[in-house]
Amino acid sequence: MSDLLFIVLLLCELLFILFGVFLIWSWLTQTPFYPSSAKDLDKLFRSGKLKLPKDIKFIDIGSGDGRIVLWAAKKGFKAYGIEYNPFLSLLSRVKIFLTGKNKKATIYNKDFNKHGFGTYNVAYLYIFNEHMDKMKDKLFNEMQKGSVIVSKIFKFSNIEPDEKIGKFNIYYIK
Repeated sequence: MSDLLFIVLLLCELLFILFGVFLIWSWLTQTPFYPSSAKDLDKLFRSGKLKLPKDIKFIDIGSGDGRIVLWAAKKGFKAYGIEYNPFLSLLSRVKIFLTGKNKKATIYNKDFNKHGFGTYNVAYLYIFNEHMDKMKDKLFNEMQKGSVIVSKIFKFSNIEPDEKIGKFNIYYIK
């Protein structure tokens, strides 16, 4: 019994250390994890107010734990996520594998400033303003005409959204 208790305590300590490393990583890279609600996004997509392209190729920029990528895969979209934090990327990949959506969902662990966005036609962002502004030119220059950018709460500076639907700012690539 004491061996089992030792193993359980050791595993708890390791999890605590990993969580500490995760917090330090988030602080050092200025990429905090603030989860988005798939329920809000689902309401937006079901409302019919959003003008969506056909054959959606969806990317969640700053995908965190992968909940939005999984939501998009369950909706039948080809879903991608890009996340800088390796711990969250690993968690996302595990969740995708466990739900059996690995053929419809992919997670990239990299800096989104170094990723190409020309193949996606719907981009979702729930990231802070300083990151939004870094992404603005990249998204508007790389995404194809007819693509949609959906941002929860935060806006690009110096450009008004084409639509505001609830908590979401919608930009159409023209």
